[in-house]
Amino acid sequence: MSQYIGKTISLISNKGLRYVGLLENINADDATVALKSVRLFGTEGRMAAMGQPNLEVPPGVDVYDYVVFRGSDVKDLSVLDTPIDEVKPNIYRPPQQQQQQGATTGQYYSGPTSTSSQNGTPQTGKLVQVLQLKLLQLKQYQLNQSKLLPQKLPLHINSLLKL
Repeated sequence: MSQYIGKTISLISNKGLRYVGLLENINADDATVALKSVRLFGTEGRMAAMGQPNLEVPPGVDVYDYVVFRGSDVKDLSVLDTPIDEVKPNIYRPPQQQQQQGATTGQYYSGPTSTSSQNGTPQTGKLVQVLQLKLLQLKQYQLNQSKLLPQKLPLHINSLLKL
């Protein structure tokens, strides 16, 4: 996995929050994924899409040096072909706000987040497949551990996941 260290990662938590950072480590023993230079992009309309627009979380302004995510707290993980400094959040705008601004293009700003093939479908490279498989293995590992032993994961920065 060392060839993936330093790649730009987009991670969505089970709470619907998106984080973007550079892959620092995947630890199968602890079932964790560590990112550095992490930015919170908020829920980007995911809560509104589930009928709960009042639970939308806007993007944050802080950059966290290092964040460790438990595999069980990760809903989705993908590798971006975009340098980390060029990744922008998809800003959710309520329909009323869009009408006031005269927007005609939809509810979200779509920043550069991934590449597409010639037919417009997202490309899924080997790196993305390997990282998604590793995340699935981490989740399975944690599930198996929780059935056998009381869960003993190290203390992590989980306060970000509890928004």
